[in-house]
Amino acid sequence: MSCSGAEMGRSYICVGNGSHMRSYFTFFSEFQRDWGAANALEASFMLVLSILSVFSNSIICHFILKSNTMRTVTNCFVCNLAVADIAFCMSAPLVASVRVNENWAVGRGVCRLLVYSMNVCGTVMLWTMSAISIDRYMNINVGVASNRRLRKWQVVCICVLIWLASAICYLPFAMYFNIKEGTALRNETVTVCTLVWPRDQHLPVIFISLQFVLCCFIPVTIISLNYIRILKKYWKAKRAIESFASTNVRSDTRKESRVRKQQQVVRKLVLIVIVFVVMWSPMFAVIVLVEYDVTKGLNFIPSSALIWALIVAYCNSLVNAVIYGSIYVTIWNAFSGCFRRQENNVVAATIAVNNNPANPVTSVHPANVKH
Repeated sequence: MSCSGAEMGRSYICVGNGSHMRSYFTFFSEFQRDWGAANALEASFMLVLSILSVFSNSIICHFILKSNTMRTVTNCFVCNLAVADIAFCMSAPLVASVRVNENWAVGRGVCRLLVYSMNVCGTVMLWTMSAISIDRYMNINVGVASNRRLRKWQVVCICVLIWLASAICYLPFAMYFNIKEGTALRNETVTVCTLVWPRDQHLPVIFISLQFVLCCFIPVTIISLNYIRILKKYWKAKRAIESFASTNVRSDTRKESRVRKQQQVVRKLVLIVIVFVVMWSPMFAVIVLVEYDVTKGLNFIPSSALIWALIVAYCNSLVNAVIYGSIYVTIWNAFSGCFRRQENNVVAATIAVNNNPANPVTSVHPANVKH
């Protein structure tokens, strides 16, 4: 395989001699860059985004877990999403340190687990979104009876199964990521963490094709179909309420308000999915291009392309937390609105009792008046 190309010695290293030479993509390392501060800039972006993401997603988890009223089925799934976001962002300091130091110096075990864990977290997020869409569809469109809805222990079991299945799916990454020493520019010997497939060229194609179908196409299709049906139902309900309101002076404003709030929550859940797909697609696309690049011996994809795609994925974790927070602001406002109405009713009832002349507590009897 050819050890030539635009990025050879920078984002690709050459291993072997003579006819046994082979090029490997450096993934997180990049050598002899034209702008020396580029690595530090990328590392800074990753660290800032990861700190903000971990902090904000931790707040979301705390907000859900601290209150019994907030531990609904959907919120438990959202908590699993936040945990996956936190786990994904925990990789940022390690990637940033490798980016700055260039050489891989943290061992073979970490090399095997880093990309593996990042892909597991991404798949967990997508399948958890699928589970949320299924639960929303069953409750809203099918109308599952309350005694047949998911219990919290069932939600926990589903989340555990999603983690286990995702971990099994990406085992080849844990098996074939390894440390390699090779030659960079100026014949410098460097150490990188890279993907070392067996000689069979069909294995990478089979693996990536299966990952696309199982970890992308199927869950995105499930999510799309469920939310399209849900939104159609809400649109019908909204039109029915508007039609009823136009013919009746005393319309059910509470029902209309409830439908509107549910629509807002569903739209934000849909927004989470759209943002996830848009912001994770660059990383998947870069990995596919890199595999094609290495297989054909072209060696033209820079490592910085993967790093910036990864930065966008880290940014997605922060955006997710913002959207989660906006959902809970809507829910909290609904709860606090109900609480305020109950409080106002209690105050009004107290005033009515106090203003009642027959009330022995507050009425002043002439015998009690001191002259």
